[in-house]
Amino acid sequence: MYPVLSINDVQQWLGAYTIKLYDRYFDQSDKKVMTLFRPAFLCCQINSSQLAVVLLVLTVLYSSSSVADSMRCGARLVTTNDTKAEVLIRCGTPDWRDRWTEKLIEDFAGLHERRISMERERWIYNFGPQKFLRFLVFENGKLKTISTGSHGYRKDSRLPVHCDTDILGTGLSQYEVLQRCGEPFFRDSRIEEVFSSISGGSRRLVERRIDEWTYNLGPTRFMRILTFKNGRLEEIVSGSKGF
Repeated sequence: MYPVLSINDVQQWLGAYTIKLYDRYFDQSDKKVMTLFRPAFLCCQINSSQLAVVLLVLTVLYSSSSVADSMRCGARLVTTNDTKAEVLIRCGTPDWRDRWTEKLIEDFAGLHERRISMERERWIYNFGPQKFLRFLVFENGKLKTISTGSHGYRKDSRLPVHCDTDILGTGLSQYEVLQRCGEPFFRDSRIEEVFSSISGGSRRLVERRIDEWTYNLGPTRFMRILTFKNGRLEEIVSGSKGF
């Protein structure tokens, strides 16, 4: 004999479940917004219909930038901690590869020094416009994270001739920018060293790869300079008039 649950019981259960989702999956920036809803959850002052809508919103927000620990390529599955060779065998050659080295140097007040080098590589798989891009990040040859990006692109379509930088957002990968804007007029790259202070009067040095892509949009528009840090779009600025 199964117990009969009242609407109030279901409402309280949904409220408790929503709070668990809230506390487990959302970062601080999301919580600043969602905190507006939390008192209602705790006090069970919203009805079941409203609670179902909010729960759906929370789920969509979380899944939009989901990070998984596995990815299926046809009938084959890749998971975190797989090697690059294993992923290559199961999923084939990626559509894009980014590679950079992060060096961490900690100077402990001149008494001793610790150096850590991390080889990172980002593989992007484009499964077409009906599916989402998949981003695989390797650290020292082992698959560390698997995440989902925007919708994929048609592989047989021609790349655009000009770039509409007004629709680009920071955080895009170089592959996504290339698909939306085509090849840049000029590319440049350098290594940036960032120092920060840590406890005990020590310093930490982190190296980042900086790429700058310049797009020439023609004589009636200003050139646009896109700056990437470790393969992700960080900044867009205007240059001189194009030609």
